Amino acid sequence: MNETFTLIIERFGISFTFLMAFVWCLYKSGIWLGEKVVIPLQKRHLQFLDKLEDGIDGVVKTQATTLEILNQILMNTKELPALKRTSRAGQNESVNT
Repeated sequence: MNETFTLIIERFGISFTFLMAFVWCLYKSGIWLGEKVVIPLQKRHLQFLDKLEDGIDGVVKTQATTLEILNQILMNTKELPALKRTSRAGQNESVNT
């Protein structure tokens, strides 16, 4: 192994050898960074997106239920004036008799 480095230094020079060592270190650190940081981060992000989708589904269901309740309130509110008229008419008839 030591002879290999000596041959490389003799053949290409010390600057090129240091450059290759630096590139090799960058390569190894990139692999480590990918395994220890990027892949776990990606997995966590995908888990977050799954939870977010579940939350959004819950919000959509809640909004649908709220819309149904509001529509029912609106229908009941539209019936109120008619109920008031019929109750007034009933009161007027009882007063007149």
